Amino acid sequence: MGYMQLTLLFLMFFPYVAFRVYYARKYGEWETLMRNRIRDYRVMHGLDREAFSTRLGVNRQTIVAVEKRGSTNRLSISPPG
Repeated sequence: MGYMQLTLLFLMFFPYVAFRVYYARKYGEWETLMRNRIRDYRVMHGLDREAFSTRLGVNRQTIVAVEKRGSTNRLSISPPG
């Protein structure tokens, strides 16, 4: 790909992401957006919840709670063990 194509791709992609973040924060969907991203990242890399929590240095229950609720406001993030 040439520099012109990469520049055009960036110019099309960046406003889309910026709008999604703006909309999610404005209408209270930020937690849902982040919850889905965490699960997507975990699945994309082929990690189960146990392996993912080990990499992050938290309990597996923390990952489960974040994926289900989408927020750590009501959670205490505790180290594994």
